[in-house]
Amino acid sequence: MAEVDEKRVRIKFCVRLGKTGSETFEMLKQAFGDSCMSRSQTFEWFGRFKKGRTSTANDDRSVGQTRQQPPQKWNRYGRLSTRIVVVPYTISVQSLELVMDLVIEFSQNS
Repeated sequence: MAEVDEKRVRIKFCVRLGKTGSETFEMLKQAFGDSCMSRSQTFEWFGRFKKGRTSTANDDRSVGQTRQQPPQKWNRYGRLSTRIVVVPYTISVQSLELVMDLVIEFSQNS
């Protein structure tokens, strides 16, 4: 974490020197090599400092923050739409359909 903070301090320094985002990224690549922050992360932090941000720390997140549950949408067969479930949980459609079939079969046999 200290290394990430160090890179952010260097980005902040480059902003104060009037460097561009591209120049800043090139300097970070030269200084850190393979462990360099990604280009998109460099430009994100460069923009934050350019807009006046002073802190190099991560943004605070709420302690109780949890992952949002996907909305429950049912298709015409009374099953939960597979696309709604598959995308947020990154499981295959086939796996989800198998589980859903087993749940329906189990509930009908009970």
